[in-house]
Amino acid sequence: MITNSSQYKQKYLQKFKNLTDNELAEEFNRKVGIKYFNFAIQGFMDAMREELIRRKIDFSEIDHENSMSYKNKVKILNCKIIKEI
Repeated sequence: MITNSSQYKQKYLQKFKNLTDNELAEEFNRKVGIKYFNFAIQGFMDAMREELIRRKIDFSEIDHENSMSYKNKVKILNCKIIKEI
């Protein structure tokens, strides 16, 4: 049973490591516009940031003072996050 955000983070890290960049962007896009926050979402966001760093993907376009914006959908092109407008 998962009881905290760290456990969710580990669950998502396991999932993310097997995804292509396009699939990772799709996972990100599923959370765009969320209006709630809980342990699962915190774990997801922490794992997403860690996976982007691990893959050396530039996410500066959505990075705001150590927090990522989930306002816009994204795609990953040439190791860089690009916002879809």
